Amino acid sequence: MAIIKVTFDEGGLEYRDDPNGKFEIDDTMPHPHRFQVKEGVLVDIFEGLSNDAILAKIKADADAEIAGKLVVQKDGMKKRIKADAGRLIAATDWKLDRARDTGADNTDILAERQALRDKSNVAEAAIDDCKDEMDIQNFRYEGETLELK
Repeated sequence: MAIIKVTFDEGGLEYRDDPNGKFEIDDTMPHPHRFQVKEGVLVDIFEGLSNDAILAKIKADADAEIAGKLVVQKDGMKKRIKADAGRLIAATDWKLDRARDTGADNTDILAERQALRDKSNVAEAAIDDCKDEMDIQNFRYEGETLELK
């Protein structure tokens, strides 16, 4: 065991060796970062956890952070697809209006609009299937047709 004197930064998170430091810690511990200063007192933020439990907690926290970022990335991509689909559908509004005004058959126009919605749904499902950030970065579609690349 090597007890060293340390001084913590203002936030109480990082420490540095300081022969005149106020706090003493064992720098041979597997997780010396488990110590922080809170309200002027040195505390073990992993109180009662074994080294294995600390590693499991750190991994779980990191996995949760990555999963959260992935959800945000997926949501952003889906919003882009929805915006592109909305723009493409809106571009057919005049056709639908003309067909309604003239009493012409609008079946083809409605099918065209539904096809755009279907392509949007396929693209969004493909985004849902992305497992990690690399899959999201490699995801491509054509904004003018909503076709997957």
